[in-house]
Amino acid sequence: MTKLSPTIACDSYSVDAFEASAKAEDFRRFRIDRDETLAALATLAGGSEWATGVHALIAYTCPAFHSPSEWDTLCWRVYSFATAWADDGLRYGWTLLDMFGCNPDPIARRVDRNGVAMTLGRMLSPLTVAAVDADAWHFADQRGTLLRFTRMDRAGQVPMWIAYRAHGGP
Repeated sequence: MTKLSPTIACDSYSVDAFEASAKAEDFRRFRIDRDETLAALATLAGGSEWATGVHALIAYTCPAFHSPSEWDTLCWRVYSFATAWADDGLRYGWTLLDMFGCNPDPIARRVDRNGVAMTLGRMLSPLTVAAVDADAWHFADQRGTLLRFTRMDRAGQVPMWIAYRAHGGP
């Protein structure tokens, strides 16, 4: 049996701290030049199913039921989560659907079928991942309040890149 490392954690930032951070600049660059981001994900995709899916998702055109700003925010949050945390989640036994699942019809906004990435992507107020372990994802809001995202049966999920492909992607 593989011994897992202790819970992985990071700091949470306020919105002001985010705006002053390098991550805010990364987001601005992401919105301006998706080709560079897609190329970076394509490199990661060689060995990760999640990377291939996220690469496909952010390459899709904005679906009609999202504004371009909402779509950019969703893509950025999914990309940020995936590149920072997806491999850690897999090490703790979280599945692709646990992390990237959503309702087959994303217009319906069935939150009971949302995985971690969709939950983070659709929040009005941004959440950051503070930690992950075998039982839960731990999120922090702008005030530092911790929230838990636990394992549960989310029957009927499909990966986000499948759901969005059917609703406006290539």
